[in-house]
Amino acid sequence: MGIKPMSTDEYERRILEYLKEKGEGTVKKIAKDLKIHPNTASIKTRLLQAKGLIQGSERGRAKV
Repeated sequence: MGIKPMSTDEYERRILEYLKEKGEGTVKKIAKDLKIHPNTASIKTRLLQAKGLIQGSERGRAKV
């Protein structure tokens, strides 16, 4: 058996949980802490921003 890949919803849920706990974080820090690829973290944070679930800031940090 192999490792089951995470669905889009799982990545987004993990990022949301991370941001709720930490308050904010850069894409690089989110990716490192969640052990996901930085490109995945970047794409998912942009999707969450587009959905209105998180905010971006001038300093490049995502926050809930």
